[in-house]
Amino acid sequence: MVLSRSHWCWRLLFFLRVSPCLPLQVAPGSAATSAGPHVVVFGAGYVATYLTPCLRAELPGCRVTIASRNASRLQELCEAGACDDWLHFVPRGPGLSGGLDEAGRQCLRSASHVICTAPPDPGVRVADPFVRCHQGDLFQVPWLGYLSTTGVYGDWGGAWVGEDAEPRTTLPRGLLRLEAEREWMALPRKARAQDLVPPTVDIFRCAGIYGPGRSALDVVARAAPHDRAVESVEGSGDATVNSAVDGTTNRFVSRIHVEDLCGAVTAAMKRPHEPGATEIWNIADDQPAPRQDVLDFAADLLGFGPVSDPGRSSERQRRAEAEHKRVSNTKLKTDLGYALRYSSFQEGLRGIAPRASFPKGE
Repeated sequence: MVLSRSHWCWRLLFFLRVSPCLPLQVAPGSAATSAGPHVVVFGAGYVATYLTPCLRAELPGCRVTIASRNASRLQELCEAGACDDWLHFVPRGPGLSGGLDEAGRQCLRSASHVICTAPPDPGVRVADPFVRCHQGDLFQVPWLGYLSTTGVYGDWGGAWVGEDAEPRTTLPRGLLRLEAEREWMALPRKARAQDLVPPTVDIFRCAGIYGPGRSALDVVARAAPHDRAVESVEGSGDATVNSAVDGTTNRFVSRIHVEDLCGAVTAAMKRPHEPGATEIWNIADDQPAPRQDVLDFAADLLGFGPVSDPGRSSERQRRAEAEHKRVSNTKLKTDLGYALRYSSFQEGLRGIAPRASFPKGE
């Protein structure tokens, strides 16, 4: 008897519910038999939702495996057809004796590419549990990618920063990101020490991520029933510590549309790889802009009058005041050769507005 993917998904979740300490679940009966690239995506958040269709469009025959700590999210992605198979990753705390079992490790070692989209988990008290648990398995993968954040640059007084700029962050989450970057970038050296062919490692420092359901349009729409004061802002998904509309009204913020982020990651996967090479890429659009400018443009698109921005909580205000920079994407466009689909927040918001249902002003 042939069982549907949905049937297997429900069996998987039941098994996880009654056996929560098991470190791995692999989708039985996976239809993924392609001889094309095999991409393992660690993290099942906002970015993963858009990365999977991009991979399938740009890498013919691509098999996508998603690994996550979130079993319910795996169910959602399964039902949406967003992955060919899936792995349930269970970190076990500071000792990290969990991770994937042998079947999951074999799946990981079979990958041609691994991209980590998950942020550090302060509760686990290590920068990246995936690296800590599976360093030896990752040595077997030709290409590794890690989504970091431009937050690692810290404060540059509003100046432009490229990939060569010194990371100046003093914030705990930014420091965790830096530690995670170093763990990923150390893998080629450690592989060489074991006389193995070292993987290629690309680090993607992402500006504030926005896209459908997570943009200034949603912020303005939520404020529509009230007095036009923006009371809250969206999060950045799963890859950055800085929001796409973060900061004070007179400070520049760099952003990236989620579709361009996924396009840039896929472009990096497709380029020729030198074993052991490491690269850092800033992923940002061409036009850093103050938060208020973005909110005003979003309000105009929706037909509302000007919005007022009461600012952030004190903690967020301190963070914004402490770290001000504009992120350069020159290397992204020249060395990687990536052409942005949405080179500014105006283009990005214009692309989002027709695809969603927002309240309209008079």
